[in-house]
Amino acid sequence: MGRRLPSRRILLVCEGKRTEPEYLRGMKVRERLSAVKLHVVAGVTDPMRLVERAVQERDRLSRDDDFDDVWCIFDTESPIPHASLSGALALATTEGFRVARSNPCFELWIVLHFMDERSNITTKSACTKAGSCAATTGKGVRYESLQTGVRDAIRRADELENIHAQAGRLVPLDNPSSGMGRLAKELLAI
Repeated sequence: MGRRLPSRRILLVCEGKRTEPEYLRGMKVRERLSAVKLHVVAGVTDPMRLVERAVQERDRLSRDDDFDDVWCIFDTESPIPHASLSGALALATTEGFRVARSNPCFELWIVLHFMDERSNITTKSACTKAGSCAATTGKGVRYESLQTGVRDAIRRADELENIHAQAGRLVPLDNPSSGMGRLAKELLAI
């Protein structure tokens, strides 16, 4: 007789109001991640405020049951990075949060489902490329149009992280890159 695995509770606080939440909720449904309870908080556009909101949500929602993980999902932005980026990364580390930061933006993660992207890219260019992949609908995304490319995107994101690590490029010089590969890999492994 099979035993039911205990559910993992994960708090995801993300910058976008539609794109990131639609992607994450679509992944949960389409990948049949029934052992995961995702609590998605969206629409906090400044990295420092986003991490502070993650602290508030963790504390507010953990009264009954603690989260197994807290992820902060935000953009670096390019050509001019968010002013609060380094402070947000420091606070996330202090709080024990994991970060899925995309440089320049989440739309790069979408692009990686379809193709390699190795050149420095601006936020505007990444959004244009994501739109040309027919994966985005305005400021939304349909996960089912991305599902077959998730493992390719994870591999490409891992390759970009390795390239930047070998070259010694740290934030915000790690353009292009996306920590979404680590989050997606973890969710698919549950």
